[in-house]
Amino acid sequence: MIDNTIVFPEELLSGTIIRRPNRFIIDVEIDGEQVSCHCPTTGRIGNLVLDDLPCLLSLSRNPQRKTPFTVEAISVDPPELADNRS
Repeated sequence: MIDNTIVFPEELLSGTIIRRPNRFIIDVEIDGEQVSCHCPTTGRIGNLVLDDLPCLLSLSRNPQRKTPFTVEAISVDPPELADNRS
């Protein structure tokens, strides 16, 4: 059996995508607060509409960064069907 587990060095935070205003930034709601997050995929992500989808974020410890979080994973399932295994 193949283990497809992806391990991150630190625990990821859950959020909900609000919008993607440009190719570098995704605005995400975390605990009722809107934050701008780094988007490591700067190209189009197919024809996916990301608004209102759940996502997982990592927190940067680099104070020089313009955005404190990076979007690491996005659920392409509708929020009511997403399996939120953290």
